[in-house]
Amino acid sequence: MKKLTGFIVIILLAGISASAQSINGNWEGDLDVNGTAIPIVFHIQTEGNGFTGTFDSPKQMAYGLAISNIRTGGDSIILEMDVLKGRYAAKLGDKTMNGYWYQGGAVFPLMMEQVNGTVSTSAPVRPQTPKEPFNYTSEELTYYNTDKSIRFGATFTVPKKIAGVEYFREPIYPTAILITGSGQQDRDETIMGHKPFAVIADQLSRQGIAVLRIDDRGTGNTTGNFDTSNTRDFALDVEAAIDFLKTRKDVDLDRIGLIGHSEGGMIAPMVAAKRKDLNFIVLLAGPGVPIIDLMSEQIEAVARSKNSAPELVKAGSELFRLAATTINSNKDTALVRQKIMQQVEDWASKTGKSILEKMELSTAAARKAYVNAQVDALLSSWYRYFLAFDPSVWLKQVRCRVLALNGEKDIQVMAASNLAGIRESLQSAHNADYTITSRPGLNHLFQNCKKCTVEEYGELEETFDPATLQLIIDWIKK
Repeated sequence: MKKLTGFIVIILLAGISASAQSINGNWEGDLDVNGTAIPIVFHIQTEGNGFTGTFDSPKQMAYGLAISNIRTGGDSIILEMDVLKGRYAAKLGDKTMNGYWYQGGAVFPLMMEQVNGTVSTSAPVRPQTPKEPFNYTSEELTYYNTDKSIRFGATFTVPKKIAGVEYFREPIYPTAILITGSGQQDRDETIMGHKPFAVIADQLSRQGIAVLRIDDRGTGNTTGNFDTSNTRDFALDVEAAIDFLKTRKDVDLDRIGLIGHSEGGMIAPMVAAKRKDLNFIVLLAGPGVPIIDLMSEQIEAVARSKNSAPELVKAGSELFRLAATTINSNKDTALVRQKIMQQVEDWASKTGKSILEKMELSTAAARKAYVNAQVDALLSSWYRYFLAFDPSVWLKQVRCRVLALNGEKDIQVMAASNLAGIRESLQSAHNADYTITSRPGLNHLFQNCKKCTVEEYGELEETFDPATLQLIIDWIKK
């Protein structure tokens, strides 16, 4: 990830002096992230005395995302995008904006040019996204955790009664709670135009399984502060969901289970190890090895998918391990920063000039900026807990049924090492009922992939492999 040694300083003047004509319309530019060009499109229009707008990331199949606030002053402009927790700050020129994109502690240069005519905002084709008619009932609801500090917004889908059948008692259904992956997600786990949790819930409920899917903290209709929370907090949110389901008369209390994707596959064993009222957990690319090992493999695999030189792949993995290991062994933030800075300087002294230049780490100033950006990101509450996480601690305590699935072509969670780790932990737990399967041809989102890169997630029309989805349904109903 490219880091900068300095930051643009923008002084906002009182009032709006940029003319509506100067920024109204469509703007295009390419964001360079790790050598990958990500096109960005702004759509800006006048509203009252100010401006409103939306933005697109076509390569990620994201369209019509809200620009939360547009501020101008003199020849400066700032666009705030709350949905990404980011902003774009730039100087206005003749049909240009020249500035920087800020997001997640990283800073990237971005030049935008005003374009004539319209820009395509066609929504991506997603044939699996559920469409009516449904043979199940979909209920929008809210509930609270035990101390009422968080309100959860959720959708509950439950099979309809069969017409013409006389029931001696109200039917009850096996029920699954869906747990999202890392990052702030809505209840559909929306990513690049895909809604995998909506697809999973639709198919499960069509075949007799009720499903609860929930907005993450601070998202949609759920309250709470996502930024100050970590995986342990999210596990408590899942427990609140279980407690809520146990108040419903249409839920089979003996057949409540969890389906967790990616980080959700970390959370499911944490909850299952603690509670004895779960019938099953399904781990979709859930971690089975220590996170430092998993992330090292991920960094290397993603870099290889971009055709990075082997020496750069190795260097990137080494730098991550240096930082992660130091953070895990020290609580003092200042000491962590100092130690990592020294480690990176020692590493640089033993590393060839060409590698340092290619990684844009050839100067002491560049390395300092790199360390500061990395440390700022890795020292968040969530990342600290995540980096220290060893899933075997929890998997060895799981006694309920387990289905663990990994896409064979997954470059974020490597199937071979990951599933081997899950198998070893469940064997140590003397768990008598588990199924572990690598799914051929599938990526981290369980799509049938071709290039099998992260960027391809949005290019593929398929949201979730139907055969894998049917395997999950059959296993739950077994």
